[in-house]
Amino acid sequence: MKLQKIVSRLQKLHPKEIDLSLDRIKNLCKKLGNPQDEIECIQVCGTNGKGSTISFLRSILREANVKCNVYTSPHVKSINERFVYNDEMISDNDLSDLLSKIEEVNNNQPLTYFEALTAAFFYGCKKYKKNLVIAEFGLFGRRDAVNILKKKSL
Repeated sequence: MKLQKIVSRLQKLHPKEIDLSLDRIKNLCKKLGNPQDEIECIQVCGTNGKGSTISFLRSILREANVKCNVYTSPHVKSINERFVYNDEMISDNDLSDLLSKIEEVNNNQPLTYFEALTAAFFYGCKKYKKNLVIAEFGLFGRRDAVNILKKKSL
């Protein structure tokens, strides 16, 4: 229930579901210490096949004993599916804590739901800095919130 309440509040921070500007997420991530600048990431982009490509990559990397953090969207059953750290889907309590931190740092400033989730994922990666990150972005390419990454492995 706690997680649902936080998600509901985050969904109300911006009047539009989609707003193609990277300024809000860049400002929030700056307040969080720019966690996105500390990760090594494989970004998977495109219109179709991102989920399958990520599944293949995870399987290959698992066989090579490479730990991964994975960020995908949308989710099918639960929002937790979007957040994988150290090869495990995040728990409700950990996700609640992560989103509460985002809420606190953002301080009710305008922010789209996707931007809030993306910033939360990057911030959560701080706990698993040595893991390779696999993050998908698609629909909006250069204007996608995931695309604020500076370092890229591939």
